[in-house]
Amino acid sequence: HRRFFRNASVAEEPSAKETYIYPVNSCNMKFIAVALLFCSTLVNGQKISYPRPSIPHEGKSIYNFIPKGWALLDSAAGDLNKDGVKDYALVLQTKDSVTYLRTDRGGDTNTVTAQPRMLVILFADSGTGKYKLAEQDNSFIPVHDDPYMQDPFTGVSISKGVLKISIGIFMNAGGWTASNNTYLFRYQNNGFALIGADYFSLNRATGDTEEYSFNFLTGKYSHTTAQVSPEKHPPVEWYTLKLKELKNIVAGWKNFKINISNF
Repeated sequence: HRRFFRNASVAEEPSAKETYIYPVNSCNMKFIAVALLFCSTLVNGQKISYPRPSIPHEGKSIYNFIPKGWALLDSAAGDLNKDGVKDYALVLQTKDSVTYLRTDRGGDTNTVTAQPRMLVILFADSGTGKYKLAEQDNSFIPVHDDPYMQDPFTGVSISKGVLKISIGIFMNAGGWTASNNTYLFRYQNNGFALIGADYFSLNRATGDTEEYSFNFLTGKYSHTTAQVSPEKHPPVEWYTLKLKELKNIVAGWKNFKINISNF
């Protein structure tokens, strides 16, 4: 009943008492977010030295926002700012692979060859018929730079004003855990707030599954563990987050993790 996304995960399994919210690396944007991932090594928990070009502030077409040497990897259309006009979320990557330095969460630096990516969000202007740049993020979309895992980015969509970004972890070698991570963002207070996140993992060796579902608007999250195709519905445990406000990456959320019990 679950579709596994294309990428691979490493890492030890977090227990119910050791569940963490992982912020993505520092970004040059106003994305109000707390990135939710549940593995000790994160695809988008890395710092990439490759510089991203600046995106134009205005254009007649979405293709005016694709820099030279870059290509459109994925896109989604829908009204994000509730003005009745179709907006766009674009995922861009370089046309050719480039070699750059990548600093992992532990501080280790490696030289890798891959195609850097970035997320571009455009608001349509019904008055001028043009598009305006709402956000450019250079860190959230993971790069496929590990030959032993499938591509971690699995898609972007917009529905009912909510932007959904999906990341999948699937190791072709070196790990038994496969997982799906989805993030739900809503435009409010001149930024994109992370209002929900879901995590589903499967241990391919044992068949054990684990699922978390977070609602950052209500401050509640659920936790479920089970076997594949259980005869009975597994019990769902509900918890309360001590989350006073949606966090902002720009406020210094860099390479560290925050235990959910602290919220």
